[in-house]
Amino acid sequence: MRSISSRSRADDIARLLTLEEGKPFAEARTEVTNCADLIDWFADEARRTYGRVIPSRQVGVSATTVKEPVGPAIWNFQVAQVTRRLTPALAAGCSIVIKAPEETPASPATLPQCFVDADIAPGVIGLLYGEPSDISAYAIPHPAIRKVSFTGSVPVGKHLAAMASAHMKCITMELGGHGPVIVCEDADLEAVASTLATAKFRNAGQVCVAPMRFIVHERVYAEFTDLFVEKA
Repeated sequence: MRSISSRSRADDIARLLTLEEGKPFAEARTEVTNCADLIDWFADEARRTYGRVIPSRQVGVSATTVKEPVGPAIWNFQVAQVTRRLTPALAAGCSIVIKAPEETPASPATLPQCFVDADIAPGVIGLLYGEPSDISAYAIPHPAIRKVSFTGSVPVGKHLAAMASAHMKCITMELGGHGPVIVCEDADLEAVASTLATAKFRNAGQVCVAPMRFIVHERVYAEFTDLFVEKA
């Protein structure tokens, strides 16, 4: 494959992310450069997909395990999360079909385009847009699909997991919740407020690490609130 780096396209991809989902440009660019780092990391991990020799209970019998690709996988989300699923799938020898969000169609296409421009074999990466329920209902039961990975809400994750289990498909679920933060009486309020403000407003507040609830000890409530407002 020719060397086509997403780093060289970081500004262009970051602009698409900012236009489509509203995150600050600096955060968007960091996401793209992190994607390049992930690609390098998983590519190197592919060198270490070793098997194992397992002691046998019977004399004269040897047992070994060999890692093999599970087969075509289907997944959803956009640039950073696409990288976290796409790259290890390719490193393990699997093809993958990405179900991209229809609300932000441009940015998820940029990473597969980098691989296409680097001469990846046709058909190894697929990219789908459309009604999520229609795609799931068709793709998950399809005999060609061997694994399903999903990042999203708990209710949708339960629905997809049930659909996959009905067909004995491997699944990986990364499901979000309403992450609470507990601020104790003895906390370093300056450090806590700085950390939590960064987490709360990262990606315009639309990210899994953005706290949804703050449970603050009554004795430090006022001071913490003032510090948080200042950081915000």
